[in-house]
Amino acid sequence: MNRLPLAITLLAALAAAGPAQRTKKAVAKIDAFLTTCVDHGWSGSVLVALHGKVLLAKGYGAADVEAKKKNTENTLFEVASTTKAVTALAVLVLHEKGKLSIDDSIAKHLPGVPERFHDITIYHLLTHTSGMPGYAPGRGRDLAEAVRFSFAEASERETRTKAVGTAFEYWNGGYALLAGIIERVSGKSYEAFCRKHVLGPADMKQSGFTGEARLSKKAMATGYDGPTPVRLAGEHPYGAYDYRYKGMGGLVTSVSEMWRLDRALRAGKILKKETREKAYTPFSRGFERPYGCGWEITTSARGTRRIEHAGDVRAFHTDFIRFDEEDGVIAVTTNVDHIDRWEISRRIEALLFGAPVRGMPPKAAKVSRKRLAKLAGTYASAAHGTLEVTPAPTGLWIVGSGDALKALAIPRMDSRRRTIVAYAAATKKGFARHAWIHGTIDFRFEGRRKPKLIVERDGREIQFTRR
Repeated sequence: MNRLPLAITLLAALAAAGPAQRTKKAVAKIDAFLTTCVDHGWSGSVLVALHGKVLLAKGYGAADVEAKKKNTENTLFEVASTTKAVTALAVLVLHEKGKLSIDDSIAKHLPGVPERFHDITIYHLLTHTSGMPGYAPGRGRDLAEAVRFSFAEASERETRTKAVGTAFEYWNGGYALLAGIIERVSGKSYEAFCRKHVLGPADMKQSGFTGEARLSKKAMATGYDGPTPVRLAGEHPYGAYDYRYKGMGGLVTSVSEMWRLDRALRAGKILKKETREKAYTPFSRGFERPYGCGWEITTSARGTRRIEHAGDVRAFHTDFIRFDEEDGVIAVTTNVDHIDRWEISRRIEALLFGAPVRGMPPKAAKVSRKRLAKLAGTYASAAHGTLEVTPAPTGLWIVGSGDALKALAIPRMDSRRRTIVAYAAATKKGFARHAWIHGTIDFRFEGRRKPKLIVERDGREIQFTRR
C-alpha cells in the first residue's frame, strides 16, 4: 500500500492548522487583555477580523452604568472624526458621478469665498493641505456663515499661514465645508446623501448622525468622563448638528457596522477601484502625516498598508484600522475618557500579529463594595490641594485638579490636562493607576477614624487627609 499520499495529506493539514491555532491563541489573548482593561475602568466594543473573517466581535464593560446595560458589538457610539472617512467617500461619489471634480476650486461650490482663497481645491480640503491652520475651528449655523467665519472674518491667527499644498495641517473646519459642498451639489442634506450613497450600500441600517430620531436610544452607549455621565451617543456634543460639527464628526455607529463599511468598500459597492486608490494615496509621503482622502495611510511593522482613521470627542473615542493586504480590521469604540484609545488598539494589533507587547495592565484584585464605600470622600493636603475619591466597580475614581495634578499626573500622558480623572484599580497592597509603558501611581489608605490617602510616585509619598 502506498502511504505517501496519506502522509502528504497529513502534513498539509498540520501546516494549515499551525496558523489557525496561532490565530485562535491570539484572539484568546486579545479577549483576556480587553477583559483586564475593564478592571481598569475601560469600557467599549471591539471587532477584530483577519483574512476576511471576523475573529472577535464583542462588547466590554457598561454601555450605561446606572441601567446596568452592557456593551455589545452592536452598541452605538459617536465616532467623532472617524466621520471624516464617510464625508470623503460622499464627496468621491459625487466626483465619480461627474457632479463635481475634486480638483475644482472650492469657490465653484461655496458661496462668498474671497478671491485670495480661490486656489484651494476640494482635494486640498480632503487631504488637509489647504494651508489653513489646524486651530481654526469649524463655525457657523448655516453654510454662508461657515464660509464667512472660515475666510472673510477669520482672525489673523486663524487665517492661512502656509501656501496651499505645501504642508499637512489637520483642519476640522475644512470637513464642515465639504459637508456644505455635498449639500450644494447634491441638493440633499449631508445626512440624507451619506445615508443613500455610503451607509446604504454598506447596509449600515442602524447607523446615522447625532440628533436623528431614527436612531435607537436602546442601542446607544452613554459616554462618561470618569464616574460622570456626559451624554448619549446620539445626542449633539455642541447643541446642534450644524457647521460647528457637521462633516467632521457626528456619525453614530457600531463596530459591527464599521465592518460592513469595510466589506462594502472592498466589494466596490461605494466607489470604483481607481477612486478608492485615490482616497488611499497620501497627498505627500513627505508631510507630517500621510493623509489621503478621509484616511490616514500608514505602514505596519510588517510592511503592509494600514488605512485608518481615529476619532475623539468628549466621552467617546474610536479607532478604525483596516489592513489592506491582510484583509483585516480592528475597530475599537469606547465610552470613557481616561484611557487613550490607541493604548487599546495598538496592543490588539500587536497581539493579533504576534508582535512584542509592553505595558500590559495587571488583573485587579478583588475588593468588596463595602470597603470601597468606606474609602470615598474628599482628601486634602495643604501643599497639594484636594482629591475626590468615589467608588468604582473594581477600584476607585480619584479626581484631581489644580495643585493636586502634581500627585496624579504622568508627564507623557497628562501634560495638557487641567483635570485628571484616574481609575485606581484594586491591588493586593492597595490601589494603582496603571499608566501603560509609563509605570504606575500607587495609592494606599491608612487609619480608620480619619483615613489618610498616601500617593506613592517617583520614589516619594504625598499624603492627603480625609475631611
